[in-house]
Amino acid sequence: QIETQMGQIAAYAHSAGWTEEQTIGTVGFLAKRGMGQYAGSGLARIISKSLNWSKPAAEAWKALGIKKDDIVDPKTGGMLNPADLVRLISEHTKNMSPAEVAGHLNKMFGDRGQKVAAAFANAIKTADPEELRRMIEDLTNVDGLAEKMGVEGSKGGAAGLKKFTAAWENLKLQIGDSGFG
Repeated sequence: QIETQMGQIAAYAHSAGWTEEQTIGTVGFLAKRGMGQYAGSGLARIISKSLNWSKPAAEAWKALGIKKDDIVDPKTGGMLNPADLVRLISEHTKNMSPAEVAGHLNKMFGDRGQKVAAAFANAIKTADPEELRRMIEDLTNVDGLAEKMGVEGSKGGAAGLKKFTAAWENLKLQIGDSGFG
């Protein structure tokens, strides 16, 4: 299933300036919360809608007190990395009811994106807010394996998919008990 999710998100993640580690870590974070089936398309929607605001989305972002410049990473010029984007949205929704948060997220990201964004917001409010960041850092420290997965997965065809799957299985073994995978 990870191959399908990565196929749905890869081009969007690249356009946002996210690394392979950030993308794979975010998919794993969502899968750990039972959102694996929505991870690729939901993250694609979040990125797409964050980069290209519709009028209702712009109004929802503004109502939260978030400007378009706020979602730009000052170091890279791309979109904020996943952990910082989640933190930004969570900080601006922390005093809202779940229904209010859902309403804003739906206007910002649409139905599918709203489900994934809500999973992030709930995880940040109810669990360790730095878990996503640590998962990404763990991937970054696994001897470049996430980058290899991105390269192998982008080759396409059955051979690329088999190599990608093998790299994914190897990554899960190397991370071990972190809860990822």
